[in-house]
Amino acid sequence: MADIPMEAFLTSFEAFQTRDTAVLSEVQERIDETGQVNQNILNYLIRLSAKSKLSEEKQVASIHSITGDVMRIAEIADNFIKYTKREVSDKLVFSDEVRGQLDEMVESIRRLYGLTKRVILEKDLAQMPALDAEEERVDAYRKQLVDSHIDRLNRGVCQPESSGVFINLVSNLERLGDHLTYIAHTEEG
Repeated sequence: MADIPMEAFLTSFEAFQTRDTAVLSEVQERIDETGQVNQNILNYLIRLSAKSKLSEEKQVASIHSITGDVMRIAEIADNFIKYTKREVSDKLVFSDEVRGQLDEMVESIRRLYGLTKRVILEKDLAQMPALDAEEERVDAYRKQLVDSHIDRLNRGVCQPESSGVFINLVSNLERLGDHLTYIAHTEEG
């Protein structure tokens, strides 16, 4: 289930970077598909929960938690649709340096997603220290990007109009990292 919204997120991020609104309907279809898969899983969990033993309830609750975090990833992809539309309609400008830093942050999120999949699908808890370190890198990127943005604003190098989109975008990237980490940590039970 998580592959669908992650693909939607990565496509929406690329659309933001390239100012390409043509792919946004495709991203929305993936977000909608995620919602449908989520609803099917929730319906199944409800039926399963009614027949499960107390010992199985913890596993059902864990799956429910994971699907909630996966839906948050889909919501972040949806936010990127809005950021892209606003970037284009308001003619917001982001420097190549900023776009490069955003690429680095998203590359860190890709690594975090790979580690999360290993933890969940392979039950490879030995990846947890690397996963937590990668999540800390994502947090550090957020802080660095926001601090450098404020510095550029103070120096008059940056459009003040871009601040709302930029700060929210970077915060959403950091939240995506959080949700991936929450998913992985469900394996620790």
